[in-house]
Amino acid sequence: MQILYFRVKHYFNFSSFNVDFGNREKSRIYISGKLTFSRFLIYLFSCLFLSFPAIFSLPDIGFLTVSLDVGIPLSLLVIIAVLPIIIIRSKITFKRLEPRKTSLNFYQRKLPSKLRPAHVRMLIRDGLIDEYTLASTILDLVDKGYLELARCSSKEELFNNKEIIIRKTNKNINKLFLYEQFLINWFINVLGNETEISQSNLHKELLESKNASRMFKQFQSYVILSFPLEKYYQKRENKSYRRNVAIFVTAFVFSFVSYVALFFLCYILGKIMFVKPVYTLNTKGVEEGGAWLDLKRFLEDFSMMKTKTPEMVILWNHYLTYSMVLDIKSIASNQIKAFFGENIYKTIHTQELQENEIPKGLACSFETVAEIDENIKKINEEELKKYEIKLSL
Repeated sequence: MQILYFRVKHYFNFSSFNVDFGNREKSRIYISGKLTFSRFLIYLFSCLFLSFPAIFSLPDIGFLTVSLDVGIPLSLLVIIAVLPIIIIRSKITFKRLEPRKTSLNFYQRKLPSKLRPAHVRMLIRDGLIDEYTLASTILDLVDKGYLELARCSSKEELFNNKEIIIRKTNKNINKLFLYEQFLINWFINVLGNETEISQSNLHKELLESKNASRMFKQFQSYVILSFPLEKYYQKRENKSYRRNVAIFVTAFVFSFVSYVALFFLCYILGKIMFVKPVYTLNTKGVEEGGAWLDLKRFLEDFSMMKTKTPEMVILWNHYLTYSMVLDIKSIASNQIKAFFGENIYKTIHTQELQENEIPKGLACSFETVAEIDENIKKINEEELKKYEIKLSL
């Protein structure tokens, strides 16, 4: 089912980056590809890697003789010279293309909209779908009455109390988004007994399941397919993409014999990554994202209060689901990561999904690439219709 994930990325033309940790592979999509610390590190390491040919392959002919003692510093100087240019160009590009936030609220005390937690995380973290997306979706389904937690006094206990039971209610799930239906089917029907599953068993099954990574990629696919992209982003034409790729390839060939070519190689790579976005936030996206960050500031100050009245505890539980996707520090990130484990990122090349691991009643299994491409647009349109109904409630 990884093929669905890759076809969805291709359909929306999202950029992505895969990090391979031996038997684990984390795939991260980016909608706009803004310059962030993590992406900057990726770019920096890529430049260092691309400098190896220039260091070790320069010709040893007369005045062109370059030793490692000289080659390494020269490569570093070239990279250092490129970095500020790319940073400045990226900042200018997004400042020019994206509108400014007009709302001056420093605190936002109410939920800005009915946007699902999974999609809030995508909006404020440029497409990120991870363990916190899973955790917040579970709690959101609890909040909405599709799941219930037995043997617990607070939702905060879910990821550290092994006695908790996660139980499916009788509420009809057919009107939920596909990723929400998929999660209930995955956790309750596939890993549980079709009615409930204990916290400890869910944790154990996620760590031991051979198909956890494939199921997670399918979950990610459905989160993307229900995200109201056009509402918050404007698609940009990138007419110079092919030209930049051609220059990149040419510069890579000549970087074996020239530090000038290495400079252009790193520059074009930075341009492709940070200066030529396919999507940029529109006015609605800037205002919506800013409002959720205003809520985050309020919750951060609220969570640091050492003494809370019973009313404040109830209020905090109300915001708990969204505080996860907003990266509020009071939520134990280590507990959430440990609960879902690294198995959801495990690389499996030959193991196919078991027949009983494909949830019934969902349009989630396609046999060919053609079938996937044919259905992606249809599913996306149907999912967005659900959002139009939910956001108007």
